[in-house]
Amino acid sequence: MRILITPLLMSFIATACVPNASQEQVNQQSSYQQTVLPNNAEMLGVHDEATDAESSIVLLILQGGPHDELAFVRDGRSIFRYLPNYQKYNVVYLHQSQTINPDLMKAGRDFTLADAEKEVEISAQILSQAISYYTALNKDIIVLSHSYGSFITLKHLQASGPTATQYAILAGRLDVNEELVNIHRSGENVRFSSDGVSLLQREPRDSNEAVSSRNDYRNGNLLKAAIGAPRYSADLASLDLSNAVFIFASNDEAVGALTKAEIKVLRALGAKVVETHDGHGDTIKRFIDKVMDGTIVLPTPQ
Repeated sequence: MRILITPLLMSFIATACVPNASQEQVNQQSSYQQTVLPNNAEMLGVHDEATDAESSIVLLILQGGPHDELAFVRDGRSIFRYLPNYQKYNVVYLHQSQTINPDLMKAGRDFTLADAEKEVEISAQILSQAISYYTALNKDIIVLSHSYGSFITLKHLQASGPTATQYAILAGRLDVNEELVNIHRSGENVRFSSDGVSLLQREPRDSNEAVSSRNDYRNGNLLKAAIGAPRYSADLASLDLSNAVFIFASNDEAVGALTKAEIKVLRALGAKVVETHDGHGDTIKRFIDKVMDGTIVLPTPQ
């Protein structure tokens, strides 16, 4: 029996066998809905079960990013486990708006800069609420943040002041370069050269990249723009930051090095400033080294 293949039949076969490109794009993105925080404060973070849930000191850790999941949940451990007395603390890896609501990272063009500004406020609220919750339980609280997490800490300080016992703020900035903020507002990113001051030339994105990946990149940069835009040197000028230590790298390739003006402001507010020279990511290792050698002193659970 011979089957006659007509142009109409060929068209039907092609339509049935090849995914619709526009439908694929729809499946890879979602409509933006603002993050809603859980009613239970214990759901604001993830406790490391290798640490003491009954400890008198809570260590709240804010990761860099922004990413749509907690690295501790993904990997089951983190580099902070090398901190002295780590297991004696109640260690909680704190959520951010986009780890509670990961769909916002995949949202399409309906996710705007104004939405990003709301989301970074929510991330700061998470930190403030967590501090209030553990303070009500008569716990001392150390806030330990890195990179994007450090900007959340600054946003919290801007809104609520220093309500925790101690702050360790790694690889953050008080006043991000306006040029970088504007690049982030465009949904793009650029890195610093090895001097921690000069911005490198932007590299073009791959036009064939999956829609979900492009949205994640764009929305992440909008979050960076929203949280990097404030001039924290002015906004925090009335605070007492004697319970804070800032650790930065002179060759930070991600956010840039603290400027002399930023360092002057921090020291005037009572903060301790520690300079390292091993890049953005390794500020965590150098922080741990400084705790080990006594340069930085953290409260220790009894």
